[in-house]
Amino acid sequence: MAARRTRLTLLLALWCLVLFFTGLWATPLIDRDEGEYGASVAEMVRSGDYLTPRLNGRLYFEKPILTFWLIAASYHVLGHNELALRLPSAVCAMLLVLLTFLFTARVAGERVGLWAAVCLSLCLGTLMIGRTVLTDMPLTLFTTAALFALFEAAHHPDKKSSRRWYVLAFAALGLAFLTKGPVALAVCLGAAGAYLLANRSLIRTMKQVPWLWGLLAFVLIAGPWYVTSLLVHGEKFWRGFFIGQNVARLTSSVLGMGASFLLYVPVMVVFFFPWIGLAVPGLAAGLRPGRRNIRRGDPNQDLDFLCAWWVIVVLAVFSLAQTKLPNYIFPMFPALAVLAGRTIVRLQDGAAGKWTKIGAGLIVAPLGLLLSALFGAMPWILPRLAAKAKPRFDASEYAFLARDLPDMTWIWPALAAVLLVVMVLFGLALLRADKRWTWPATAMAVLVFFAVVFGPLQATMLEYLQAPAKRTALLVKRLAQPGDRVATYALWKPTLFFYLDRPEPVERIQFGDKRWKWLTGRRRLETIMTDRARVWVITRARLEPELSATTNYHRVTRQGGYLVFSNQPLPRGGK
Repeated sequence: MAARRTRLTLLLALWCLVLFFTGLWATPLIDRDEGEYGASVAEMVRSGDYLTPRLNGRLYFEKPILTFWLIAASYHVLGHNELALRLPSAVCAMLLVLLTFLFTARVAGERVGLWAAVCLSLCLGTLMIGRTVLTDMPLTLFTTAALFALFEAAHHPDKKSSRRWYVLAFAALGLAFLTKGPVALAVCLGAAGAYLLANRSLIRTMKQVPWLWGLLAFVLIAGPWYVTSLLVHGEKFWRGFFIGQNVARLTSSVLGMGASFLLYVPVMVVFFFPWIGLAVPGLAAGLRPGRRNIRRGDPNQDLDFLCAWWVIVVLAVFSLAQTKLPNYIFPMFPALAVLAGRTIVRLQDGAAGKWTKIGAGLIVAPLGLLLSALFGAMPWILPRLAAKAKPRFDASEYAFLARDLPDMTWIWPALAAVLLVVMVLFGLALLRADKRWTWPATAMAVLVFFAVVFGPLQATMLEYLQAPAKRTALLVKRLAQPGDRVATYALWKPTLFFYLDRPEPVERIQFGDKRWKWLTGRRRLETIMTDRARVWVITRARLEPELSATTNYHRVTRQGGYLVFSNQPLPRGGK
């Protein structure tokens, strides 16, 4: 049994290497998160200050320090490139999948664990976040470890070993708190509290917890950085992180990212497609009173009960917050995966009723057909959608190219065709679950679908959106000499800071819709263009007609939607 589990673990590790590591280096960074994290870590490494992240010379209290440390360690080994920045997320994604498999296999059996790992690894949410520079993947790894350790502690027959599991849960919670702050407490304590309260075992568990050793482990891991930051930066840290990044996101829409209370229901359905059709019946089954088996010593069945409350609490916590982003609810995906894995095994064993099959079909079929139709019609929809989206994107960190959208005519029908194959195989697996090949075939079709999404489709879109900005920044980096000044005008694009890789901050000249901001920005631009030192200005190409009248204007290059000009002509051979 141990040898078989070891082989399965190694196979899953290879599976994750293919899913999460392939092509990490092949696409430019995405604004704004990847650019901000990448630029701040590069600045951290240059300055040697590993206590306080800074972005373009300013304090950056967006998130706690652990993710920055992980990226910095990768940066030291691999250098200044996209792979170094994305590697920690990919490693955490692989560890999360392996942790989900090993824990679920231990509690519910290898088949449930294996399918839970496959469902978790083969969904849009995991593939996106596991290949992107974000804090959500490390956060989910540590919150999942904390909840799994709590579950082990609550069910462990040996009191001494149980205390060790509780301390491990606190340690994992400390790592989660060092990754994303108070939201880690909301996820872990909320899910654990709801589960224990509903199971009528909260008081008994509270008495068993070794609070002294547990809190000591939490404080020793998370405390030093928070205390030091408060001592060094005082009110700036308190207001910048706790108030600005936590209280403000809970009570107001930060950066205009607000949405309906019900936003995360469709997000969950799409980002966990198609396995959501299996997770929802598992969720309903897990909430039945018969699942309350912690008092009966049945961890196998009680695992579903934990996962069900885990999903409900995470969905409720982030739905109540005013600031909403799709990646926020990712910490509940391991629980969804366990519930989906359980449903697949029940279907294979003939233990699932007809309502499980009907429910799964009613969830997956309409969404799958709708997505297939949308993909098929995308060559006609996308130009119109881009025209409507252009004013919004063009006002933030993106500058649309002067040319039309890239030709992706063949990609959309291919996606629609593969998705229809997925739908057929999914339906066949529901109807003929006794055939062992149906679910593996469905998983392979889902893999092909995502191979197209994260292969030619993603590469083409990022080439359109981000490659011109990368080429622009690298050109300025090559041409700029020590002592030159670099500025951006009417453009906030953090990836430029990373690719410019300058020890001095890039001056940001703001440009707003209000006339006084426009005047202030133009005056500042005129001032720096009369500087004796060479100045390089990066801006939007669409502004060239009005900027060409600027004092000492000398056009350097135009890359897609981006323009570079200087206050001095290029030296010979400098192009």
